[in-house]
Amino acid sequence: MTTNEPPPYPGDDQPNTNDLPAYGSVPPPQGGFPPPPQGDYPPPPPGGYPPPGAPGGYAAPYSAADAISYGWRKFKENAGALILATLIVAVATFALGAISEIVAPSPSFMTSGGSFVFDGSGIVASLIAQTIAGTVGYILTAMLARGALDVTEGQRFDIGVAFGKLDLTRVLLTGLLLSVLSTVGILLCVLPGLVFLVFSVFTIYFVVDTDQSPTQALGSSFGLVGRNFGNGLLTGLLAFLVLMAGLLLCFVGLLAAIPIVTLAAAYAYKRFQNLPVAP
Repeated sequence: MTTNEPPPYPGDDQPNTNDLPAYGSVPPPQGGFPPPPQGDYPPPPPGGYPPPGAPGGYAAPYSAADAISYGWRKFKENAGALILATLIVAVATFALGAISEIVAPSPSFMTSGGSFVFDGSGIVASLIAQTIAGTVGYILTAMLARGALDVTEGQRFDIGVAFGKLDLTRVLLTGLLLSVLSTVGILLCVLPGLVFLVFSVFTIYFVVDTDQSPTQALGSSFGLVGRNFGNGLLTGLLAFLVLMAGLLLCFVGLLAAIPIVTLAAAYAYKRFQNLPVAP
């Protein structure tokens, strides 16, 4: 008998007496579904860095020391632009303070003869002038905060880009609100003012990052600090030490200390909300 089929391999005429597949064959898929392709991994998340908790992300707990270290590292990467921006903020803040003191000098409660005197109109005028100066100063603070957030999102610090992203009306209203409330808190035996300053520290970050209203941002800051009070307090203490070190270096060190603290605060702001931070 003539056939074009190849001759059978030796042993092929033996029937398969078990249920195991023949050597080299692929067993049929179970459930009627094909096996998944090998090496088919999901694409990496957008943004160039993984979210917290992902492989390579921030699975480790938050650390105040890491926040300061992050601020120092990012300061070195953006030193020129950050020093320039901080210098502008420092000069403008000093000038605003000097102008407010000239327009409405701080009242003296003692006469030349050593007797006590209460100058109500002088106190009010001085508070108004200082509040206006502080409110304008918040624009510069907001610019630094927005630039620091840009750095945590993988961008370079750019003073022009950061300033261009600000909603000036919203920032001014926020500055006015914080200036008034902090001044009132300081007048109430100082301690309430210090507490307010601690819990309102992220207000300007919420305003420039999420476009919240001043009151919404203030509430968000209080909530964020309250939920992370221990880590926030430790971060604040380390930031205070950094600022004191800059102050001791004949004020010149503040040109580095202020950006480091601002970047550390931006890092804490993101990490406390479990948001991704550029490495």
